[in-house]
Amino acid sequence: MGSPLLLTSAAPAEALVARLEQAWREERLVGLCAEQEQELLGAALAGSALSGAGVVVGSGGSAGRRRWCLQPLAHLEASAGATGQWLQSIGLDPSATLQLNPLPLHHVSGLMPLVRSRVWGTPWRWLPPELMRRPRELAAAFPLPADRGALLSLVPTQLERLLAAAEGCAWLRSCAVVWVGGAALSAELAARARAAEIRLSPCYGASETAAMVAALPPERFLEGEDGCGQPLADVQLRLDPDGALLVRTGRLSPGCLEAGQLQRLERQGAW
Repeated sequence: MGSPLLLTSAAPAEALVARLEQAWREERLVGLCAEQEQELLGAALAGSALSGAGVVVGSGGSAGRRRWCLQPLAHLEASAGATGQWLQSIGLDPSATLQLNPLPLHHVSGLMPLVRSRVWGTPWRWLPPELMRRPRELAAAFPLPADRGALLSLVPTQLERLLAAAEGCAWLRSCAVVWVGGAALSAELAARARAAEIRLSPCYGASETAAMVAALPPERFLEGEDGCGQPLADVQLRLDPDGALLVRTGRLSPGCLEAGQLQRLERQGAW
């Protein structure tokens, strides 16, 4: 074990993954951020006595304030396990999938495909951001295998860009599940995805919950259902009297770091 290691996504994805994996093997905590945020994250980590395999990643939070969220590796692995159960519930074997990753590794939704590939023993493939902006080249450069169900996580902007090209639509149709989150899915974009027969799964989650806590099965999306489905197997959800969403799960972040101090998140009853 050692002091927290700060890494930025300015490094090539494969090199960043190699350093992250090495740090986890050494039971080290890793701070992950965009290059322009390393001073902010460095200040949050400064003086911290935290150790053990895990990450500190940024979260905007529903209140819009930037904070730095601690997630032990065990929580990320628990999230992968719950997602695997969800896949099994819709008839997919997690061990027979391919993890596609077009999101930055310093975002929890960009980190989870890597963790899922480790937990499920499946291939992981990085999709460069520049190719995500050029659907025709993406489809040619990354043909999807017929023997593995490709899993993809997108934000609505990426989905809209891919749907704008016939090649992008055809490529998306080849995916077994396309999770979409990070922002609200508009009714217009949902209608376009249904018309293109994309196996979309609108989902909801946060850095504080180690990604997804609810997801709508693609079949129900294609049948016209809206929303983000039901909670995953290890999650409870409810609304407080003010209408805020409360979450209870074993993978809730222990807290957020401010000047090296951990600020706890839990309310009464572990919500």
